[in-house]
Amino acid sequence: MNEYLLDFLVDPYSRSELTLHNATGKRGVIDKGVLRSNDGREYPIVKGIPRFICDYICREEKRTVNAFGVQWHYFTDFRIFNESQ
Repeated sequence: MNEYLLDFLVDPYSRSELTLHNATGKRGVIDKGVLRSNDGREYPIVKGIPRFICDYICREEKRTVNAFGVQWHYFTDFRIFNESQ
């Protein structure tokens, strides 16, 4: 993630500012770190990508995300669905 993008990012839940902590990277590119909101929420930066959903989604949403993840790995050939129509 380019460091200049910090000026454009806000906490998706409270819209408060985010501050960068424990950042690693080179030449203005952040590879790893934590974005922290004024409310205390933390969002990790993993491989240069800020992860904003973390632990703040509800149980049903987590279940849906996990179910679709399994389906995407299990159903890799979508031609069978298209051919049956």
